[in-house]
Amino acid sequence: MPDKRPSDNVKLAMNYPQEEEFGFMNCNPNSIYNFCYFPKNFQNYYDRAAHNTGLSKNEIELIAIDYIKLLKKAQIVSGKSQIIVKSPINTARIGFLNRNFPEAKYIHIVRNPYSVYLSARKFFTNLLPTLWFQEVSPDAIDAMVLELYTRLYEDYFRQKDLIRNRLIEVRFEDLEESPLDTLRKIYTNLEIKGYEGALPAFQNYISQHKDYQKNTYLISENEINRINNQWGKYIKHWDYNIPKNIKVSA
Repeated sequence: MPDKRPSDNVKLAMNYPQEEEFGFMNCNPNSIYNFCYFPKNFQNYYDRAAHNTGLSKNEIELIAIDYIKLLKKAQIVSGKSQIIVKSPINTARIGFLNRNFPEAKYIHIVRNPYSVYLSARKFFTNLLPTLWFQEVSPDAIDAMVLELYTRLYEDYFRQKDLIRNRLIEVRFEDLEESPLDTLRKIYTNLEIKGYEGALPAFQNYISQHKDYQKNTYLISENEINRINNQWGKYIKHWDYNIPKNIKVSA
């Protein structure tokens, strides 16, 4: 595998933390990430993963069995009593997670939607051709990014009251600018022990990545209008504007 992610040059290795959905994808046929092979069917894979649309009772039960088994394996390998998992599709399946892990705590990191659009488009544009059995156009990738984000947040806002007392929402930009303060806030709000013990590791990680340079992007007025039309209410809800690392072209 490459030593950096092609979309943003973040270091990549087999022993680094990674989305559990990639593991789930290899043990259950109803993972959202199957759309990487068949991107024309992304709505179908999303509906199956987030809402269990069209699945039998046995298939739905197997999703929970396989997912729990995967996390148990991860917990054994890590040797820790508590593990952290992170996959974008979890934004949409809070009900499923709450049923199976009633004491779980949740961190939702929201990022500037304009950055999300450009970053996700670049990621899928680079990734999909290496995996797909169905070739799709750049316009189709754009449409997919816009629709997936909308679906994820519609499901998130519909379900998040289920975990309101175990949920903290933080801005990616705050984590980026003041990582230690943001991490302390997470530990405090969710009543997680161990911040002081973990602090040296946090400081070391931040020091190692202090020279990391973010991508810069160019966006057109037409793209801005399209994002505003489809994601306007989320941009307003989170109170975002076009960030400084994105330049607007005519």
